[in-house]
Amino acid sequence: MVTVLILLLLPTTFALFILGQFTPAVTVNVQVTNNMGVTTPGSMVDISLWQFSLMLLANGAQPLGIFLIIVSGIWPLFRLFVLILIFMLPVPKSSTILLGLRRELLMIFEHFAKWSFGYIYVLLGIMAILSFMTLINGQTLALSFQIQMGFPMYLVAILTSYMVSYLILTVHRRSLIVVAQKDLEDKEKVAISGIFFSKRLKIIGPLIVFLVFMLSFVLILFGINLLGLNLAYNGNLGVLTGINGQRPIFIFFLITLIVMPNLNVAPIIRAIQTLYYIISIGLPVIHLIFLAGLWFVPLTVSMQGLVFSATEILSAWSSLDVFIVSFLVLLGQLPLVSTLVSGQACVGLAGLIANPQAACYVVTPTLMSGVYVSLVGALLYVIVANIIIRAGAYVIRYRISGGIETERRKVAPDPDSFGSESSYGTPPEESYESAISNSGYGTSYNSQVSRSSRFKR
Repeated sequence: MVTVLILLLLPTTFALFILGQFTPAVTVNVQVTNNMGVTTPGSMVDISLWQFSLMLLANGAQPLGIFLIIVSGIWPLFRLFVLILIFMLPVPKSSTILLGLRRELLMIFEHFAKWSFGYIYVLLGIMAILSFMTLINGQTLALSFQIQMGFPMYLVAILTSYMVSYLILTVHRRSLIVVAQKDLEDKEKVAISGIFFSKRLKIIGPLIVFLVFMLSFVLILFGINLLGLNLAYNGNLGVLTGINGQRPIFIFFLITLIVMPNLNVAPIIRAIQTLYYIISIGLPVIHLIFLAGLWFVPLTVSMQGLVFSATEILSAWSSLDVFIVSFLVLLGQLPLVSTLVSGQACVGLAGLIANPQAACYVVTPTLMSGVYVSLVGALLYVIVANIIIRAGAYVIRYRISGGIETERRKVAPDPDSFGSESSYGTPPEESYESAISNSGYGTSYNSQVSRSSRFKR
């Protein structure tokens, strides 16, 4: 059943990604509505991802254009192609190196799939920053955006690609046979922070991780509640917005500023806003809580494995870092982007424009403390998440191989068998490697045999 679902999702996802590139994603509307309710459109421009990227490259906004091409075109299509190869090509269970390579690729594709959201964040940022509605001489002037089919196509492609990655990873894990059955009987509760570091770092190591963890958590919460951006609206259309001076904005709530045609908020915008708040704010906070539990709470190895799997899934979906990076790349090109997107928006508004020779619409950003605090918090969040996840993978493999029991026997050997090689409880090398390679946790399986000494309690 899982195989059939993968075979159905792979071509569907590939087709949606391609269609999402060339189908118009949004329509830019500039319209004037008089006090009688009669609307006069100034201009309507359809924008697709491919068209927008080429327009950016041709008009001096290369950093943003290259960023969009990578995160929305090259990366997701390359990822799908490699997933197809991983799924179609069998790997012998006896090949520890190939199993480790497959596991590593699947983990990379699962964790970095979220960068495909970069295009969504850039598009939402443009829609929120550039759209406005104002009253002028009894008339309503609005620059609004209307969602077209290319937007949901691309968004659904991202979600289905997540499902493909998870299903193939599940197939990979189920194809392995865990030989260390004694793991299921081990009920000892141990915290990862208590056994990951060597004796010299047993105190300072967990303390440093704890301080970085708490700092990232505090900075993220502060960043959400700090003003992050000032926007100055210039040009003929900018003057007509009625925004005098600068417009301070909370960057995490930027999406609420999107203006829709006729001021009607479409259900798809509500759905996108909900998804945005979940993956950009909600899941990163939940992920930090799970990371704390995985790092500090003593658990049995089986429960540790469950928490570790949940933490990996949350890591794949938590897109705080993608949001911050995408937002900063957009802001660096915002004056030019605002000019390009508005296009001929001022055509047809001659009766409202005082100086037809001036620029039409230019939005200039000024960064505030909220952006810097959020950036540092996101950076520390990524660092501490990778440390804890990698440590979790190492410790779980170590426990599955019987490492804790081995170290206990080295400290207190069995007096009845003292002097014999078996008294130290060291498992045979093949059994150790087999348990590690078949456990499905982490990478670099062979190298871990030589690393077991680092986990001394």
